[in-house]
Amino acid sequence: MNYLFAKKYNPSYDTFILRCFRANGIQIDEDTTFESAESITEGFERKYVASAKGSADYYYVLRKKMTLYENLFWDYVIAWRRHIQVRPSLYHWLEAALGKPYLDLRTLRELESELPHGDGQLLFTAEEIAQDISDFYRRRVRHPLKRDIDGGRVRELWKYLLPQEIEKLPSSRRVGFEAAEGAILKTANELLQWLGGITPHNVLVDINGIITLHFDNPEHMKLERKDPHGEERIWNCEHSSELLTLLVHREVDDRRLDMIFMPLRGSQLVEEGWYEISFPFYYPREVENNTKED
Repeated sequence: MNYLFAKKYNPSYDTFILRCFRANGIQIDEDTTFESAESITEGFERKYVASAKGSADYYYVLRKKMTLYENLFWDYVIAWRRHIQVRPSLYHWLEAALGKPYLDLRTLRELESELPHGDGQLLFTAEEIAQDISDFYRRRVRHPLKRDIDGGRVRELWKYLLPQEIEKLPSSRRVGFEAAEGAILKTANELLQWLGGITPHNVLVDINGIITLHFDNPEHMKLERKDPHGEERIWNCEHSSELLTLLVHREVDDRRLDMIFMPLRGSQLVEEGWYEISFPFYYPREVENNTKED
């Protein structure tokens, strides 16, 4: 099977997200600052419930009176507040702005064709994604790990390890502090050496392998609760390789699979508030054999 991929964070989404806001009366463009965007939401408050401010049902009243896109923009600004240096140019905001619960390959291609020439892209090949993930492991995992090892920051090394690797380490209560520290340092150095061997080719092999793993056993998905507190159920499964995790889910009455790729390691290294921006996620879209390539 051949796939193209959309990214979770992609500044090219702004072209369409901001366009939808403007089409619905919210004046925002690429030059709008966070402070200016926040002032727009303050305008909603003045417009709808200025006299009710401070009451217990203030935000309920506000949300009920605001339009669909005003509510969407309100939530967009809340998300932007987590990292005001960059807009939340995220895949789910693109879906929401366009009013579509799912963006198929055809839709993404049509949108991509509307981008100004040479100004970004929406779809990426497996080779491009493999390069991205290889770069992530080098810059965001291997380099910081080396700095922590070289700097003698042994207490920081836990965050680079997977739970199953931590479980194998001896307890300081059993072997003593010095031996336990030596064990984690040894494991961290082994990980550093392994990370140094990651190449885009390795990642590409893993991408193809993990997709094959899923489709080779179609009966493995489990019917689980969509929400821990709800009754609705959904088909779910998860696959992991040395480098990647693949999450797959399918609505009970829908044949379409929703899949998301991500690196197996590194999520715990992302600065608080920057998870969706800095940690790479990818949405595969299958290219049918009879689909004409651009």
